Amino acid sequence: MSNPARKVKTKAAPHHPAPRSQSAEDVVRRVFSGKIVGGTVSQMATYSDLFMRMPEPIFLLAPDDGSVLEANPAALSILQISEKDILGRPLAGWAVRDERRAAEQFFCSGLIDNPSSDRSLELRFIASSGKELRMELQLCPVPLADYGHAIQIIARDITQAHRYRTRLEEMNAALERLSATDEMTGLRNFRSFKEELAKTHAIAESKGTHYSVIFIDVDHFKKYNDRNGHPAGDEVLRMVARILKEKSRPGDLPARYGGEEFVVLCPETEAEVAFELAEKIRKAFAAERFPHGEHQPLGHVSASIGVASYPRHGTLSQDVLHNADQALYFSKSEGRDRVTLFGSAPVPPKLKRPS
Repeated sequence: MSNPARKVKTKAAPHHPAPRSQSAEDVVRRVFSGKIVGGTVSQMATYSDLFMRMPEPIFLLAPDDGSVLEANPAALSILQISEKDILGRPLAGWAVRDERRAAEQFFCSGLIDNPSSDRSLELRFIASSGKELRMELQLCPVPLADYGHAIQIIARDITQAHRYRTRLEEMNAALERLSATDEMTGLRNFRSFKEELAKTHAIAESKGTHYSVIFIDVDHFKKYNDRNGHPAGDEVLRMVARILKEKSRPGDLPARYGGEEFVVLCPETEAEVAFELAEKIRKAFAAERFPHGEHQPLGHVSASIGVASYPRHGTLSQDVLHNADQALYFSKSEGRDRVTLFGSAPVPPKLKRPS
């Protein structure tokens, strides 16, 4: 059903008297039929010729309800619709369902009270064929001499451009993930870990909270590689990564630091809690049946681990990381396969190998 535009009081044109009360729809109809000429309104007659010839889709809307007063051939073509099926109906009705409210607000956004403002918006429309179109809309008021304003919508089909843009964003995100991921293990790499450590440190410093770093080194890994070959060593590293993923808590960040060294960043975690997590990781290493692990010096693949915490073991992120590394080497010097909290004695292993 057609929605008539709001009636507005008008002045008589200087040379061609108009009724005392005409709607925007009345004026648009008369302009586009060539019945109004002279003065400012003759400019509208010129506009009507341009309106019909423009290759971009253009709609003229009633300012009070956003119903379509005119649609040029390009607009009818892109929506695959006839003039009789769109005139008098709200243009927002062709937007996808979850964007119709935004469309209504956009088309009826009070431009009559602020006729100098221009606005733009991206919306998705559904053509009569069911095809979804993404349109970039430019909105501005069009003065109708002394008869008020209509709202002009110039549309640009950006459907294909949006697909390209979305695909490019997906590719960039994939490249970013690849650049932050260690190819061997699938864990975050050293660069990504250092970035997250800096962010975590800044948050802890500003909020006065804690965080901890667990530093892990696979014991006698060179001997494992020399005895069993690098492909077997690579498999051990992947198994280590799996254990770290399984034992890390939500919010923790396990990463490969380099070679056979790994780290786990534990935000909002005090030293004692991180130490308990490190001990769980060590026990998981000892219990895992790594291929050829029985030939290692300790009879199984093991790890030496160090733990340090902010601010207890350093007020700078590099100090915390360095002290976790120092604690790790203290674990190595005391016999390996153990966890050391920086500044404390290492805890010897207690787990017996399963028979």
